[in-house]
Amino acid sequence: LTKRLLSIKTYRDRYTFYLRQLLNSGFGSAQLEPKVSRIKAMITPYASEDTYRPLDYGWSITDFSNSYTQALGAHVKYGLIPYITTRRAQALAQLETVDVAPIISDARHYAVSYKLPITFSARVEDEDASPTLKLHYSINGGAFTEVVVKKYPTGIYADTLAPLTSPGKVEYYLTATDSKNQQTREPIAGNITIDLSALTTGTLYINEVMANNSKTLADNAGEFDDWIELYNG
Repeated sequence: LTKRLLSIKTYRDRYTFYLRQLLNSGFGSAQLEPKVSRIKAMITPYASEDTYRPLDYGWSITDFSNSYTQALGAHVKYGLIPYITTRRAQALAQLETVDVAPIISDARHYAVSYKLPITFSARVEDEDASPTLKLHYSINGGAFTEVVVKKYPTGIYADTLAPLTSPGKVEYYLTATDSKNQQTREPIAGNITIDLSALTTGTLYINEVMANNSKTLADNAGEFDDWIELYNG
């Protein structure tokens, strides 16, 4: 299955893009060594007192301490930090050089009634810092209109369409383009249809809830408070 998936250039390029992103942003001694050092400091007193520790190859507490930076022989051929550095270098050396077409993910819309705005959002990833995302939409089978979707500091692209003047249907798709004019369409074929042919009625609804909002969505004061959104049907 892996061989068949990676034989498709789009998937292979995306696999390479994400693996390189992981290696450059998360898996390196600069990122991991401080965490490793914190954990080492936390567990050293307990490793020192552990009566079972010497039973493992007869290693002393000095061996335990050295194992973070030195090979110990047997099956431990690298210290932990040198292993991270070597592993990262080997992985990067095996990656192909690719320029991935923009990757659109987490595309969604939110629509309740033709009398309310329609919200669209998505993520776009690329080697370019800010590829362009466009929304292409048609109302009741009319000609398609395109608008450039705004990018927010969180990295999310989002925008809204004004309420419809009467009940109807909206069809749409998204395209993302990078500086080399590579383009991706979401969905790959066809359009997404939003049916607003009837006014939604009802009472008061809990519409959205966000807890532990530490960095996702700031309020008008620039603060990341938890929040709840109500909708009056």
